[in-house]
Amino acid sequence: MRMDKQNEIQEDEVVLVEGDKATGPLLPRWLTVLLYTIFIPLAFLALVYIGYSLVVQGRLVSAITTVYGQLGRHISSLSEPQGQSAVAAIEKHPVYGFLYCNQKLLQKDEDDARMARSLALRKACRWGTISKQREVVRKVAEAMRPDGSVEPDVLDEQTRLALQEIIRQRESMKETSYAEELVTGALIWLAEGAKTPPTGVEKRRMLSLLSTYEKKMFLGAEAKALQRIEKSWAASPDSLRNAAAQKFALMLRGEKAELTPEEQDMCIKQADEYERLHRLGQVLIARVGKKALSELIRKGRRLDHPHIYQYLTLLGHSNEEVRQTVAEGVWLLRHRYFTMRFLGVFASMTAINPVMAVETVRLTRAEHERQMRARNDRRLDEVVRLLGQLGVDYLKDSASYSERDTPEVVRKYVVHSLESLIDDDRVSDQVAKALDELKKTDRDRPGGPLLFTP
Repeated sequence: MRMDKQNEIQEDEVVLVEGDKATGPLLPRWLTVLLYTIFIPLAFLALVYIGYSLVVQGRLVSAITTVYGQLGRHISSLSEPQGQSAVAAIEKHPVYGFLYCNQKLLQKDEDDARMARSLALRKACRWGTISKQREVVRKVAEAMRPDGSVEPDVLDEQTRLALQEIIRQRESMKETSYAEELVTGALIWLAEGAKTPPTGVEKRRMLSLLSTYEKKMFLGAEAKALQRIEKSWAASPDSLRNAAAQKFALMLRGEKAELTPEEQDMCIKQADEYERLHRLGQVLIARVGKKALSELIRKGRRLDHPHIYQYLTLLGHSNEEVRQTVAEGVWLLRHRYFTMRFLGVFASMTAINPVMAVETVRLTRAEHERQMRARNDRRLDEVVRLLGQLGVDYLKDSASYSERDTPEVVRKYVVHSLESLIDDDRVSDQVAKALDELKKTDRDRPGGPLLFTP
C-alpha cells in the first residue's frame, strides 16, 4: 500500500515536469547582442571616466594643499619648485582648478589648523580677564531677584569696578546692536549702585550677557587646537611652554587661570606666526585662482554664471591682498555678460539680511551680524570701483564686449547702480568720482554720448 502511494507521487511529479513548457531565452538574441556590443563598452568607459576624474581631483586637491599650506608644511612663494608644480597642475585643468581655489577661499578661518591655533592662543591670552568678568556677571545675575532688584552688599566696590571695566570695553566698540545697548544700560545701572527701582528686565539682560561669556569658552575647533598645543607644549623642554601648558589644561576645563606677561608675549608671537602663514596661504591661493582664470579665458572655456557670482562674493574677503587679487580676476571677466550684471546686483545689496546672522558656536548673533555687515561694506567698496572702471572701458571699446551688453544693459547695471549709491555715506565720494569720469568719457567719445543724455 505504501509503495503504491509513493509510485503515485512520483508519477504526478513526472507528469508535472513533463507538462511544463520551456520558456526559451529571457531576451531576444538581437537585444542580447546589443547589450554586449554597446552597453557593456559604455559601462566600461564610464568606469574609466570616473577613475580619471578621481585622479584629476586628487591632483588638484594635492596642488591646492601645497599652495595653501598646512600645519608644519608651507611654501613662501609660487616661484618655488613645489609652487610651480602645483600651478602647472591647476592650470592643466583651469575650470576645476579655478573653482577649487574659490572653495578654499570661502572656507571659515577656523577650518585651517594654523588659524584655529592662532585664535585659541589669542583667546588664552584674554582668558584671565574674561574668566574674572564672567564670574562677576554670574555672581550678580544669580543674586538678582526675578524683578531685577539686588541687595546692596552684592554690589561692593570690587564688583562695581569690574562692571565699570566691562562697560568701558562695550562703549569702546565701534558698532553695537540695540540689544547690546540695552545690556550696557543695565550694567551702568548696576555699576552706579542700582539706586533707582528696577524695571523688571535687568535679570534677563544680565543672563543674556552671561550667555555671551559662555561663547568665550573653548569650544569646537579652538578647543581641539588648544588641546593639541597643550599636549605639545607639555612635552617641550622649554619651562615657559610647560607653565603655559598647565594653564591651558585649566582653561579647557573652564577653570580660572591667567598667563603671565612673558607667557602672553610668547603666545602672541606664536599666534601672529600662525596667522601670517594662514593669510599667506590665502593670498597664494587667490593668485593661483587668477592664473587658472586667465588660462580658461585664453582657452575660451565656459564658466557658468553661478561660479561668476560666487567669485564676486570674494570681493568682501577679510584679507586685503585677496580682495585686490580677486578684483584683478573680475577685471579679466569683464567681457562676460554676467560679470556686469552681478556687479550691478551686488551694488544694490547695501544692507545685509539680519535673519541670516544666526548664532554660531563661536559668535553671538550680534557679533555675526557685525561680521556680515563688514564683509558687505568691503564688497560694496570694491564693486563701486569696478563698476566705474568697467563703464569707462565699455565706452572706449564696446566692440570687445558681449552682444548682450547693449548700451541699455550698461546703463541699467553700471550707471543706474552707481546713481543709486550717490547718497550712501560709505561710498558717496567714490561714486561721485566714478560718475564724473563716466560722463566725461561718454561726452568725449568719437561717436557722441552713449550712456548719458546730452
